[in-house]
Amino acid sequence: MKNILKSLLALAAVAAVSCETYDVEAPDMTAVAPLDGRYICWAYDYDEYAAASDKSAVEPVNFYETRISATEGNDSDKIWIYVTEYLNNYPLADCTCAKIGCNVSARTFSAAGVANTESPAIMFNPLLGQGYYTIDYRAGFASYKVTIGDGKLELKGYDTPTGHKADAISFSFERAAQDGNGESIKLMIVGHRYTGWGEDYEDFNDFIDGE
Repeated sequence: MKNILKSLLALAAVAAVSCETYDVEAPDMTAVAPLDGRYICWAYDYDEYAAASDKSAVEPVNFYETRISATEGNDSDKIWIYVTEYLNNYPLADCTCAKIGCNVSARTFSAAGVANTESPAIMFNPLLGQGYYTIDYRAGFASYKVTIGDGKLELKGYDTPTGHKADAISFSFERAAQDGNGESIKLMIVGHRYTGWGEDYEDFNDFIDGE
């Protein structure tokens, strides 16, 4: 075993000596970087969250995945935003997809009464392992609109459970009620850029399990 280890170390040393260094071009960024990306978020009752002096004491009512991407024209003042519900107790699920305005330098975004015309008919929830009809498709809303307010991204503004930093995101999210009764539901969405580490999402798994 020692001889094998010595051989591997010798090969590694030779490889290190023989390697050449090449200049590598920086990867292309979209016009809306660093806003674009995938975020895992808690959803809170908006009024309760706004009134609380200690935000950490407010219990979430749901959690969402938010994805932000550049537009097809790579506009610097617009983004596509996808707001997908991961946990629900209804026959319908939220899967908002809308083009909204943004300010890249300020790292902010918002939209008032924007049509959710690009939402798919069915969304798949990977955590629950099942699909749902989306709210606007199944409910037959003639014009299902959403309002996203005070959207902002804070670079390295979130401390992960694994002891690292991730970008923090927050925005208010208002949509029609799922029973189509004309009322609206307003949530506060607060989360962070997806890290890929399972240990960072144990709280979310516990929330699904009702713990």
